[in-house]
Order: sequence, then structure tokens, then C-alpha cells
Amino acid sequence: HVDFISLHQYYGNPSGDTLHFLSRSEHMDAFIKSVASICDAVKAKKHSQKTVNLSFDEWNVWFHSNGTKYEDWSVAPPILEDIYNFEDALLVGSMLITL
Repeated sequence: HVDFISLHQYYGNPSGDTLHFLSRSEHMDAFIKSVASICDAVKAKKHSQKTVNLSFDEWNVWFHSNGTKYEDWSVAPPILEDIYNFEDALLVGSMLITL
């Protein structure tokens, strides 16, 4: 009954560890491979010809605005609007290569 599985992954660097943060595209790659392996294992167990496709439709660097407080009932606050830096752009580029 399943045609697609939707994968979601967001990465942040709240601790400021650049090396670990920039390696998160490796985590993303392993995540994709593990979900694909699970789908393949179920396919084999059921002796099915059906292939379940993966849709990685939600992903990004997102952490700068976490924990930001806004005044109740304020007009058009900049909720979830992050300001990205070069480190963030490097990780997004690596994630695009992974995809």
C-alpha cells in the first residue's frame, strides 16, 4: 500500500563544533541508505516486486532561531527566520551533493 516514504532531517550546530557540523552530510547519507535498506529487506521478506521510493522532501540547516522568544500577540514577528553563515552554506552544499 506504500508508494513513497518521506524522509525529513534538519541539522544544527548549537555547540559550535564546526568539524562535527560539516560532517552531518555523512549522517544524512547513512540515513538515506538505512531507510532504503529497510525497504529492500521488507521487499525481500514479502517476496514482492514492488519498489518503495524515497522522497527526501524536508531537509536543511535550522537551529539559529530555536528558543527565540517573541512577545505575545506581536504583529508579524520574524518567527523561524534564520540568518545563515558560511558554515551553514558549506553543509547545505554537502547535503546537495549527497542528494
